Amino acid sequence: MLLMKLSVAIICKNEEKLIQRAVLSVQHADEIVILDTGSTDSTESVVAALNLPQVKFIKDSYVWKDDFADARNAAMDCCSGDWCLLLDADDFMTADSIPEIRAAIAAMPAARTIDCKILHEKSPDFYFYPKLIRLNAGVRMVGACHEVTSVRDAGPHAGTMILGYSENHQTDTGRVLRIMGQMYAADPANSRTLYYLGREHYYRKDDAKAIPLLEACVKCSTFLSERADAYLYLARIFWRTQRGCDARAACMNALIINANFREALLFMATLSFEHNAVRWREFAEHATNEHVLFVRNPP
Repeated sequence: MLLMKLSVAIICKNEEKLIQRAVLSVQHADEIVILDTGSTDSTESVVAALNLPQVKFIKDSYVWKDDFADARNAAMDCCSGDWCLLLDADDFMTADSIPEIRAAIAAMPAARTIDCKILHEKSPDFYFYPKLIRLNAGVRMVGACHEVTSVRDAGPHAGTMILGYSENHQTDTGRVLRIMGQMYAADPANSRTLYYLGREHYYRKDDAKAIPLLEACVKCSTFLSERADAYLYLARIFWRTQRGCDARAACMNALIINANFREALLFMATLSFEHNAVRWREFAEHATNEHVLFVRNPP
């Protein structure tokens, strides 16, 4: 059996507190490429102190462009493996992930991407995302923010990534909104951009901006999981702005798309009188969350 070389590509900036955890979680990979995008702290020294021969730290060769896909592509281009795992410096892989990944890439010779299970460090939320990419197969990252692979192959997932949270995010709290705004200006009909920009405004409780973006998303998106989630965000906005009928209609649209959407079923219970709420909660108990975009712990 031909052994496939596994690379890991990490982009980072000023992550001296977290980079060790990330690197050690993938230390059994064949190659770890760390593309530094402008650190002024001791990130490089922390990595050097680990004394791992397979680590390649690249500094002063990449200029940050407010474009995560561009940075990830640059990091992948520095890798020499057959497959590449994409990792952020504030994230880490569970202990059994690298063996799982090696088994998966050996078992799926035709795959170009493989999903990982993505968990949050401080919540039970999870989803599946293509974090494993076959190199030299024409796959690129696209999207300056909330980037995704240019192709996504179906199949089983391998490995579990834990999403952490870097304190450095507080140094530029408007970064996501700024980049998403640039993406929207360049392509206002892109459903993925509409969804994520609408969600960002929802988080900030800027409902006047969130509503038209999410309404545009549900009209144009062909990705049913995304459309159902956009409807649920609309339902939550309408409910908190005392538009109960609109909230129930939006939530029902999410359930028409996916009757196994547990979070939407539970929210419909919140929107209903108790004699109906009981039944919605019963439905939720049997929901599988199949084809749900993000499996969240309902607030």
